[in-house]
Amino acid sequence: MKEFVYLDTELVNSCLAQLNEGLLTKLTVSKAEQKENEEEGGNQITKTVGGSLGVEGLVKGNGDYSNTEFDKFKIVFSEANTELVDTILDDYSLDVLVDKLGSERLLTSESVWSEGDFISIKDNFYVYNLEILESITRDESVSLVMLEDEELIEAETELKTLTSSKALRNKHSERIKVLKKFIKSKSSKDNFNLVNRFAAFGQLLYPDSILIRIDDTLSILDKKNLRVNSPTLSAMGQTKRPLKMIGIVMSKRNKNIIPEEGVQLESDIIASSTHSIFTEIILDSYNLLEDDGYFVRPIAIFFDLE
Repeated sequence: MKEFVYLDTELVNSCLAQLNEGLLTKLTVSKAEQKENEEEGGNQITKTVGGSLGVEGLVKGNGDYSNTEFDKFKIVFSEANTELVDTILDDYSLDVLVDKLGSERLLTSESVWSEGDFISIKDNFYVYNLEILESITRDESVSLVMLEDEELIEAETELKTLTSSKALRNKHSERIKVLKKFIKSKSSKDNFNLVNRFAAFGQLLYPDSILIRIDDTLSILDKKNLRVNSPTLSAMGQTKRPLKMIGIVMSKRNKNIIPEEGVQLESDIIASSTHSIFTEIILDSYNLLEDDGYFVRPIAIFFDLE
């Protein structure tokens, strides 16, 4: 049994169609049943007729004869019923694909892969639901649950007063430095703001998607293929159960794509590589993937209930 988190049915069917030179989408089983019933009835009628027999003047005698008539019927009742049972090869099609890939020696669980490899991995995971993450790390959201102590509130009030005019800023510059340092050490807003910036920019790079890291791989999940809703998937990030993934290696991480400091890129390179460059910056800034990690296109992600 599998507890599916994500299943790209179109990709499964595409792979099966190419491996099998055609796609079996369902099995139809026909069950026929026939009943017959036979009835008979009617009447049998026998008539007897009497009279004289012989030739006048020679021989005389009496005689009779009988006539039997049949009035009978036979009726046959027949009833036929055909039942069609359709079995859709949906979730089970993944098992068919895995078996086929295994028999063809196309599925690997090794740790070193090439682009285009079909892989199977099972490990702990981390979920990055960018849309929810951006929403809950806004200042107004954080203030609903993060209760700040009285000293912090007083320090923020004093800082606001001392920075309200240029004259006050000049007069209390040292005090302002002390207050800022104290507020930074006590407040958690800076950390939430950093995460909020990551989530907001991540949505621009990966719209309508969720990121998931399993072992040393990073995958982009299309929300329409999720078997659980987004909040449930985020909550699953707390489980200690390992998650299994069947997928296709897209590429290996390439840090060399980031230009050196002071280097100006040509416009055509910017147009074609900006997305990859920004992805690398995000990966570096928030430690989302190891330097030798892989980007994987997921086919299926699930908990294996063995």
